[in-house]
Amino acid sequence: MKALVEWAFRFVVRSTMDEITHKDAEGVLCRACSWAADNGYGVGGGFEQVAGGWKFEFGLTATEDDQLILESGASELLQLLKEVCASRGYQLGGGFREYTKDELELPACLRAALRDGRRKGSVKSSGRRRRTGSP
Repeated sequence: MKALVEWAFRFVVRSTMDEITHKDAEGVLCRACSWAADNGYGVGGGFEQVAGGWKFEFGLTATEDDQLILESGASELLQLLKEVCASRGYQLGGGFREYTKDELELPACLRAALRDGRRKGSVKSSGRRRRTGSP
């Protein structure tokens, strides 16, 4: 199973019934941030309104030296977000992937600044894993 320092999440949330408000879209991203913090990771990026919904672009990132995020962890977050959206009558289309070589050539802080600067709703959350007991 693949493990990376950061996974790129790209998806669109749409509704066939009611309009999705900014507050609702923000709730989706906040849920991602909460999950990341609970699991010792961080999130940087945001969302913007597009025709018929909201486009999300963020990175799920490690917060400690030598920390990696398993693909299964990224998959778990995506599944959670799909469930959150489905419970509200929304459809989530898209997923997560590795960053491209071109994207990786930019320093992480610059990637985050570029993402955050283009978003009407953006957030950067850093979670720290709390260690208890002996390793």
